[in-house]
Amino acid sequence: MKKLTIILFALFTLFACQKEEKKEFFGAEITADNILSDTELKSTIAANDVANVKIQGDVYESCAVKGCWMKVTLEDGSDLMVKFKDYGFFVPKGLESGKVIMEGELKKELIPVDELKHYAEDAGQSAEEIAKITEPELKLTMVADGVILVDGKTTVTE
Repeated sequence: MKKLTIILFALFTLFACQKEEKKEFFGAEITADNILSDTELKSTIAANDVANVKIQGDVYESCAVKGCWMKVTLEDGSDLMVKFKDYGFFVPKGLESGKVIMEGELKKELIPVDELKHYAEDAGQSAEEIAKITEPELKLTMVADGVILVDGKTTVTE
């Protein structure tokens, strides 16, 4: 009995010391498996105008007003603009860092000047910076069905 108590105590201590990743889920319930690799993502983008994919990246900016969009750097260093399906969910306001897993519709899209200015305003850019936006931009975009946020950091508190 004494050996069993020692073994149970050792196991409890071992598991109690494990660092638990803090994950938050937004939108549709998605899992962290079957994520496309960088190579798979590139071939999917090259072969399709629109594709439903699960990918991961690092958030570097988001809407400080509502949390209704975020900008993500993918593994290959490219940028991705992420909006949320049917405006049905948001991420925390002012999300400025954190690894995310996203599932949804990916495509290349020409973003009009007025929309680019709107995003710049939501991100808190100055009027001078916003005035410099004069041309539409071709960007990789996603309309996400669901997002998993791992250890994100926000600049806005409620």
